[in-house]
Amino acid sequence: MRALRELDDMIQRIVAEMDTATRTLEDYCGRAIDGIKREAEYFKQGIKEVFGVASDLVTAALQRYLEDKIKPSGFPSEAQGPMEVVLKDMALKVEALGEYARRFRALADSYKSLMDLQKGHVLLKFNDTRQQVEGYLRDNNVDKAEAQLEQAKDQLRTWAWHLPGRQAGDGATFFNDVNQYLDNTWTITKSLDEQFRYKFRGAFLSSVDDKTVETLAQIDFYKDEVSKIKDRNTLEKLNNYRRTLPEQLGRVEESLHAMDDPIDSLPDEVKEMARSMSREFRDYVHDQIKSRMEALAPNIEALAKLVAPSNLDEEFNRNELRSMLR
Repeated sequence: MRALRELDDMIQRIVAEMDTATRTLEDYCGRAIDGIKREAEYFKQGIKEVFGVASDLVTAALQRYLEDKIKPSGFPSEAQGPMEVVLKDMALKVEALGEYARRFRALADSYKSLMDLQKGHVLLKFNDTRQQVEGYLRDNNVDKAEAQLEQAKDQLRTWAWHLPGRQAGDGATFFNDVNQYLDNTWTITKSLDEQFRYKFRGAFLSSVDDKTVETLAQIDFYKDEVSKIKDRNTLEKLNNYRRTLPEQLGRVEESLHAMDDPIDSLPDEVKEMARSMSREFRDYVHDQIKSRMEALAPNIEALAKLVAPSNLDEEFNRNELRSMLR
């Protein structure tokens, strides 16, 4: 039970963190896109201002301006802060989701160890006791003993009645004494039998029906706990985060094309240089995003498989206990 409660606590943390991570991703990617749009406008305006320089200095001035604005190993200044938040949060999720998957497996192993303990001790003891009770009742049947007792008393009575002369009186006295002793002994025997049956009433003396099995193996109780965990919709939260990642980060990459329009207006002397720098710049952004997503993907996938309802049913069921009680 402890393993399931710890699992439920962990699942609730995962759900809360996935909700927060999804909101953070949408929020800060939106901020980054807005920042890139502003940078594109600044870039366009800056180019216009550079054209105001004397014609023989335009090319050199544009080169310096491009080198300052298009950094091959960084984000646009207005998008730098939001993207740092996004990438840092993704890195943290790589570690957190991996740790959650490891913790899940540890709790599943702990649950299986408890099951093995119950199978190896508690239920084996139950089955052994049940067999002993059945053996006792089979070998010490009180109804059979009562029939044998009445048969013996009838034989003794017949013997006493057929004695000759004065022996008949002695036989009758002997019969009455023995009969009284047997009755007293039988009263004690029946009392012991009733005490035995009372002690081992229920599952030990009745057929093990479905309800008894459910009770002894605590199947309904554990099933309810697992159902509560499944109702947290953890898989849905993970899948939502997994879908949001490429959607939002794709929008960030797409927004970078806003930097292309100002480049198209540049003189041929610097246009190719600007395009080359822009490609390097987009490649850097793409690589940063891609590396984080590639690190996250297997951890999301692994945890999603673990928290899937079908796997929860598989990992935390009581089927083996049920089969042992049949």
